[in-house]
Amino acid sequence: MFLSTSAIRYRQEHPMRELRPTYRFLEKTLLAAVMVSVLATPPMLLGGDFLRGDANRDTTVNIADVVTTLNALFASGAWFTCEDAADGNDDGVINIADPVQMLGFLFDGQTMPSPGARFPGPDPTSDALFCEDTSPEVLISEINYNPRDSARDQQFVEIHNRTSKEIDIGGYSFTRGISYVFGEATIIPPEGFVVVAKDPSAIFAPTGEVLGPFSGELANGGEALTLRDDFGFVIESFEYDDLPPWPTGPDGFGGSLERVNYFAPPSDPHTWRGHPRRRTTPGATNAAFGTPLYPILVDVSFDPAHPTSNDEVTIRVKLDVSPSTIQSAFIKWETSQTTTIGGDPIEAEILPGPLGHSIVQAVLPAQPSQRLVRSQSVITLQDSTELEFPHPGELIPLFHYFVYDHEILHSIPLLWAFPVQSSTVTRTTTSGAIILEPGSTEPRVFGRARINFRYDNNGFKVKFMKGNEYHGDRTINILPEEGGGGGGKKAPHMEHLAFRLFRQLGALAPRTDWFRVIDYTVRPPTHTQNVSVQQINERFFAMNGLSGNADIYKIESCCLSKQNNLTSGDERLSELLAGLTNEATRRETLASMDLAGLSLYSALAVLISHWDSFHNNHFLYDDRFTDDRWRIVFWDADQAFQETCTNLPIDRPVNGLGGCEPRVPRKVITAFHSQPDLHANYRATLKALIEPGGPFVLEDVKAQMTEIEQQLLDDLVLQEQSIGRERPARRSQIVESYASFKRYLDARIPFLLSELDS
Repeated sequence: MFLSTSAIRYRQEHPMRELRPTYRFLEKTLLAAVMVSVLATPPMLLGGDFLRGDANRDTTVNIADVVTTLNALFASGAWFTCEDAADGNDDGVINIADPVQMLGFLFDGQTMPSPGARFPGPDPTSDALFCEDTSPEVLISEINYNPRDSARDQQFVEIHNRTSKEIDIGGYSFTRGISYVFGEATIIPPEGFVVVAKDPSAIFAPTGEVLGPFSGELANGGEALTLRDDFGFVIESFEYDDLPPWPTGPDGFGGSLERVNYFAPPSDPHTWRGHPRRRTTPGATNAAFGTPLYPILVDVSFDPAHPTSNDEVTIRVKLDVSPSTIQSAFIKWETSQTTTIGGDPIEAEILPGPLGHSIVQAVLPAQPSQRLVRSQSVITLQDSTELEFPHPGELIPLFHYFVYDHEILHSIPLLWAFPVQSSTVTRTTTSGAIILEPGSTEPRVFGRARINFRYDNNGFKVKFMKGNEYHGDRTINILPEEGGGGGGKKAPHMEHLAFRLFRQLGALAPRTDWFRVIDYTVRPPTHTQNVSVQQINERFFAMNGLSGNADIYKIESCCLSKQNNLTSGDERLSELLAGLTNEATRRETLASMDLAGLSLYSALAVLISHWDSFHNNHFLYDDRFTDDRWRIVFWDADQAFQETCTNLPIDRPVNGLGGCEPRVPRKVITAFHSQPDLHANYRATLKALIEPGGPFVLEDVKAQMTEIEQQLLDDLVLQEQSIGRERPARRSQIVESYASFKRYLDARIPFLLSELDS
C-alpha cells in the first residue's frame, strides 16, 4: 500500500499499539451514532480541488469520513486519494487531530478551515499533501429535458470540455436516458461545447456543434443519464429530478437545467440551477455558472400560516449552511391587491437551525384582509456574494401568503384573481390566485398563477405552476357569468351540465366547477359566479390515464390547429384526414381510432342536441407513442339543451341536416358514420344509454340540476350580503336556465326513444 511521506512519518512517531484503545473507543462510539447522524447530515459536495473533511471522496462529509480516516491511520485501511481532504484542521499533517476536527464540525457546530466542508475549493495552504483531480475533463453541462409547450424536439444535452486542450470524443456514447454514439473525430475545442439534440434543426447554438438526433426521450419527471467514453467506461452517470431540492424552473417553463460548477458531482442537486431568466444556452457558458453550490433553499414557513389582519407574520427561511457563513440577510416584500405596493426591506436575524442549517427570520407587519403578500430573502455570504432565495430561475421566485378575515360568506369555492403586475421585489412580472373551499378556514395560495385575461368577453385563463396545481390542473378556463355564444345567458350552465354529463357517462371531457370569482384584474373588484373548465392539454390526458406525450389537435370551423409539440409538424393529422377521405383506405384508417369513444361521443352529443359538435370545436388526441390510437374529446358546449332543438334527428352526425342550424360534419365524424356497421353501433350506444335501465336516468339528471341550481341560489344570497346589493337578473338567469333544461329533457328523451324504435 502506498503511503505519503507524512503518513509514514506519523506512524513511525506514534506506534499504533499506543493508540489502538483510543481508536477502538472512538470507533464504537461513532458507529453507534451512524444511524442518527449519517442519514440526518445534509449532502455536501466535492468541488474546486476538494472538500475539506471528505476523506473518502464520496462528495459528502459525515461520520463515514471520520471512520475512513481512523482506519487509514490505525487499522491498515486504504490511504487517501486526496490527503488535503483528510487534513481536517489544515495543519499539513494527517493525524488524530483531523478526525477530531471532523467530529467537532459534525456534532459541535465547529467550522472547517478553508475550503470548508460546505464550500469546496482549492487548498490555500502550501504543504506537502497530495490531492488527485478526479473530475472528468468532459462532462454534462446543460440539460433541456422539458422545453416550453412540451416541444420534445427541442430537448438537448450539452457536453463541455473544461480543459485548455482539444478533446476527441469520437466513439463516446449516451447509454442511459437517451441513446447516441458520437461519430469519429468529434472534436470539442478547448473550453468548448457540443450539443446533442432530439432534433438538431430545432436548436440554435451561437457556438459549438449541434449533433443528433438522439434516440429516446428525456423524461419530464427526471431520469438517469450515462455518458461513456470510447472504451465503454463511465464518464458521468447520475439521475436528475424535477422536484426540490432539484431546481424546478427547467420543468416546462422555458429554461434548462444548468451546471454551476464543473468540479462538483452531477448527482448532487447543489450542482445545478435553472436559467435565471428561463432560457437555454446551448453551445455557450451557462447563465447560472458560478453560482455558489451552497446554500440552497431547504424550507420556508410563515407563523401564522393563515394570518388575519390582526397578525404580524414571522417568516423563516431555512438554508443548508451554518449561520457563520452568512454575513447579513434581509427580507424584501410587497403586497398586492389591485396594485402592487413595496414595503421597506426588513433586516433579518440569522439563527442556527437543525442539522447545521441556518434560519433567516424576520417579522412582517400586519396587513388588511384580502391582501396577497410576496417576499424574497436576500443574503450576503462572508465572501460578499449576494444571493436571492428563491433562486430567480425557480418556477415561483417569491414566497407568498394571503391575509384574510373570513368576512365573505359563500357556499361554492372562492377564487381571488390577481392581475399580472410588475413586482417591486423581483425583476419580473408576477400574479397570483387564491382558492378557498366551502367549510375550510385555510385559503390555498397559488403563487405566480398566471391570470390571462381575454378582451373578447370570453372570460380568462388561470395557469398554475407545476407542483402547485388545482386538483392536478395546470390550466383552467373561467367563463363569463353573463354567458355568450350560441347559448346566450344560459351558456355557462350549458357548459357545466354538458361536460359533467359526458364525464359521468364515460366520455373524454374536461372537468368543470363553479367558483365565486373575486376579480382584482378590474377596478373595482367584482364578485361573480363563474364556471371553470379544465383545459385540454397534456395534463388533462395524463389525469385521465392516457399518455401526456401525445399530440393534440383542435378542430374548429376555420381550421385544424396543433396545440403542442409544434416543431414535429402535423403530418400525422394530414395522413389521417387523407386516409378518411379516400374510400379505399377509410376502413383501415378508422381502425387507428378509438371507435367506441367516437360512438359514445356522437351518442351524447345527439342526446343533448349539441348540433355544432360534429362540425366545430372538438379535440383529437394522437397517442402515437403507446397504443397508436386517435381519440376524440368533447369541447365548447355552449349550444346544448336548447328547447328549439328537441327534434334534432338521430342521423344528424351523418349529414348535418335537420333541426337547429345545418352544419356539415368534419371528416372524422363523416367517415365514422359513413360505415353502416359503425353508424348502427352508434344508434345502439344511444339506445343503451337512455332506455329504461340504462345509465342515463332522466329523474336523476333532473335532480342533479335542482341540486346545482339550489347551490348557486344559496351562494347568490350570501354574495348579495357581501356586496350589499341584490342581483335579481342573476337570480332569474339561474332559475330560467335549469327550468329550460328540464323542459328540454322531458321532450328530448321520448323523441329519441321513438326515433330509435322506428
